[in-house]
Amino acid sequence: MADNLTTTAGTRSVDFLAEDHQRLETTITELDALLTAGTFDPAHFTATYAALTEELARHFEREEAWMRRIRYRGLRDHARQHRLLEETLATFAPGKGRTFGRVEAGRVQAFVAEWLVHHMDKADLPAATTARVRASTARP
Repeated sequence: MADNLTTTAGTRSVDFLAEDHQRLETTITELDALLTAGTFDPAHFTATYAALTEELARHFEREEAWMRRIRYRGLRDHARQHRLLEETLATFAPGKGRTFGRVEAGRVQAFVAEWLVHHMDKADLPAATTARVRASTARP
């Protein structure tokens, strides 16, 4: 998973996005490793998935607060994308006391990884570009 903001942000105002994205990428990679391990551990995968959904919620909150600060015009649609993912992830969760099966876990991991890559490229990068442009044209 490529984190475009790591290399293209250019200002400290978006460094936290790159850091958050790196943490999310690490968790997605961990989910993938759990899937490709010789023995699949459903409880470990389910716990890691829960940690990912919690980290996503924190990231979305920070990102949306930052977008409000920079008065990003696309915030409303961007936040809607976040809510839709959170709702989708909630439907994937196996429920209290249950765990993911290996096939289901693979589908969930692939979906989340693909969604995050697309979202970072198509939704987060324009916001970072806006911040970079505003920072470069701001008067001292």
